[in-house]
Amino acid sequence: MSSLLMFVFAAPSTIPVFVQSFGWMSMLAVTIQLVFPWTPLWYEIDHGLVPATYDMPGSPAGLARIDAILGMDLYKANFTTGPLPFSAFPSLHAGYAVLEAFCMSHCFPRHGICFIMYVGWA
Repeated sequence: MSSLLMFVFAAPSTIPVFVQSFGWMSMLAVTIQLVFPWTPLWYEIDHGLVPATYDMPGSPAGLARIDAILGMDLYKANFTTGPLPFSAFPSLHAGYAVLEAFCMSHCFPRHGICFIMYVGWA
């Protein structure tokens, strides 16, 4: 949605900068995840203090309950076959929201506080 708003109402050079920032942040995050495999909480619960290796399969952890409720194999299939089983840090959920808020605040400075408050609330 924010990309559409930037495309329609912001300066023409805004979208390429936003997309490049998004891409660089994603590549940096994957690099950090590969260099420093930060295990999520489910790993310690399932495996104890055994050192993490990328040979171990991932786990849907608590999301397996949603699969059981819906009678599907969605989260289990995605998380057990993913290439990065230990991608708990850095969390890109927050990173993408902050990047979006900064870009939207730059494009629409009068509403900047609204974007920052939205990220803080979310």
